[in-house]
Amino acid sequence: MSEYVFKLPDLGEGTVEAEIVAWHVRLGDAVAEDDALVDIMTDKANVEIPSPVAGTVLRIGGEPGDIVAVGAELIAFATAAPASAAAAKQERRAVPDAGGRSAPPAPASERAHARADAEPASAEPAAPLASAPNPRSRKVAAAPAVRRRALEAGVDLAQVSGSGPRGRVLQQDLSAWLAKAAPAG
Repeated sequence: MSEYVFKLPDLGEGTVEAEIVAWHVRLGDAVAEDDALVDIMTDKANVEIPSPVAGTVLRIGGEPGDIVAVGAELIAFATAAPASAAAAKQERRAVPDAGGRSAPPAPASERAHARADAEPASAEPAAPLASAPNPRSRKVAAAPAVRRRALEAGVDLAQVSGSGPRGRVLQQDLSAWLAKAAPAG
């Protein structure tokens, strides 16, 4: 058995980060190569990421709503293949950017934090993803373009009510909030 770490690939068009929308696997799940792992959203597209290897899920690098940098750990597997064979396979699967080069991995300081509360495979499964909107104590679900616009406008997204799936803050939600917050004059 060896550990295979799958990092978020460069999705093209100069994308440097993506938001996790929904996981299709949980800790301890056995997956086959090309099984759907996760839905990722960039400011340009929604992408379903398939599994590059067959194995058992050891770690998941984020939750829905989290932003993950290109090159950061997305998921780790326990595989039957030796570690060197798995690493070689990951190199062959690297997605080139617009210039035909593969993006270098992000520095450790930029990597998404691995879940410290990861449970062993024998633990009870996690709650379903479609439970309730994210509580305000957690990171607010919003697309990278909405986050950027809010940052430029100096708006804390936790103040904006989201009308999208699971409370996601959409562009129109931010526009409505900005219109209400603008001084009348």
